Amino acid sequence: MKKFVSILIVIVTVILFSSCSKDQNPQPANNANKIKSYTETVNSTSLGNSTTTFNLNYDNSNRIISILSTLSTGDKFLFTYPSSNTFSMDLYVSGSLSVHEDYFLNKNSLFDSTYSITIPRILLLKNIFIIRITS
Repeated sequence: MKKFVSILIVIVTVILFSSCSKDQNPQPANNANKIKSYTETVNSTSLGNSTTTFNLNYDNSNRIISILSTLSTGDKFLFTYPSSNTFSMDLYVSGSLSVHEDYFLNKNSLFDSTYSITIPRILLLKNIFIIRITS
């Protein structure tokens, strides 16, 4: 189960990283260009094989506000955006809060660091270093 949660956190971080840059001229919401759902398949010799589909929901600013499992209604990611340079994610597993994570963005709207609390309360502070490769 821990490996499953870790995989989900990595996937969500990748999705959010691609959706967190500032847009100087925000466009009106266009549902045709948004990811509406994705399917995740896990093949593991120790955990077995599983396939889960998640539905994504957005706010009026085109930010992800929830990622909901279609297999288990208690498995979900909920996002809040308290300021322009921070956002929070709550991961629920079987309806119970499992991870709360605060993300901090730098002046270029890239990940700077995170503050994470897992349940039971284990505090994790992480610095994220992202290398931008340009061609």
